[in-house]
Amino acid sequence: MKNLKIVMIVFLSCFTLFLCSMLGIALASGSGSGWFLHNREGNSTPGRYSLVQEKEIPIADIEDVLKEIHIDFGMNSHDVYFYQGDSDALVIREYLNYTPDEGQLSTVALESRELVIRGKRQGFFSFSLFSFQSQDGYVEIYLPDLPEYALESLWVKTVSGQIRSEVPFPLQDRFQATSTSGDITFPTVMAGTFQATSTSGDIYFQSIEADTLSLTTTSGDILLEQTAGTVKCSTTSGEITLSKAKGDTTVSSTSGDMDLGTLEGQMSLSSTSGDISLQGGTGHLHASTVSGDVRSDYLDGDFQLNTTSGTLSVLDGKGCGKASSVSGDIRICLQELNGDLAISTTSGYVDCKLPGDTSLSLEFKSVSGDCSTFFDEALSFNKKGNQAKGQYGSDPAWNMSVSTTSGDLRILEY
Repeated sequence: MKNLKIVMIVFLSCFTLFLCSMLGIALASGSGSGWFLHNREGNSTPGRYSLVQEKEIPIADIEDVLKEIHIDFGMNSHDVYFYQGDSDALVIREYLNYTPDEGQLSTVALESRELVIRGKRQGFFSFSLFSFQSQDGYVEIYLPDLPEYALESLWVKTVSGQIRSEVPFPLQDRFQATSTSGDITFPTVMAGTFQATSTSGDIYFQSIEADTLSLTTTSGDILLEQTAGTVKCSTTSGEITLSKAKGDTTVSSTSGDMDLGTLEGQMSLSSTSGDISLQGGTGHLHASTVSGDVRSDYLDGDFQLNTTSGTLSVLDGKGCGKASSVSGDIRICLQELNGDLAISTTSGYVDCKLPGDTSLSLEFKSVSGDCSTFFDEALSFNKKGNQAKGQYGSDPAWNMSVSTTSGDLRILEY
């Protein structure tokens, strides 16, 4: 029994050494496909990837027949790249880092107004005497000059591959891009319905114009420079950056932060532990978070802000609304008050700035906090100073109510 154990140990040691040697040879070799060396910018690493098939569709067929492009690499990890072509044909090129069998090549067919490119199932690894490599590939699609909105729909799906484009896509109907762990990157897309989904990959678009927009990731980031239309963005742990949006916007995250530029329309922003930052908003703002902060540098419109332990801030703007926090502070600075204000916090303090010509009715209630305003002479205080009530201005137009447990209220003149 002891001799058998010794033989097994020697055998396993030799086999492990053999595998390590083969791996080292594969890594050092300049031939073959290498070890996960796909150039993700769309160009093959010299000597690593080879062109295995090329298809051309004349532009006459495209103008008369083609309305939709459907690309499905749901059974492999192909990258998909779109470029502007330099010929009067749509060109499809497939590159692989291994020598395929006939049944492993992707199929390309133009049928019933639709160009269909479908990948075949491929193995995970290729073995030879001196190489050990993962099987991988990508597809390049070169588009000819087409009349604007000549295409109706684009649908792209891949598993771990990237989806990238250097050309804009003006579509009549629908855009849909889906990847599990790959990034999705496009310049401009115009469509009736827009949808982009990735699990751990990032999503980046320079400009999107659509009736409805939906972007979703789990751990990937979402970066949008400009959108027009009804927008819905959601992620679990990724960050969301939206520079400019015109239309109703819904953004949600669990632990990721939100960095938002200028938004116009109904704004619904929610996060669990991430921070929410808005540079400028016009319209109704509803923002809520549990432990994160909510900050709006400028807001023109009404608001409803909620947090548990984070800070709520409207640093400048025109409007009215509600703000509530448990242990976080609240800062509301308005150069124009055009509605009622209702503010509540437990242990946080409340700081406000209001214009001197404001007309309002103030009611402050606290257990141990105190109140200080630039119009104290118009207020009546109880003996403890933790309650105050009164009217400021000749004809009070708006009601302002502030309640705290231990937090103070300060109102300064804007």
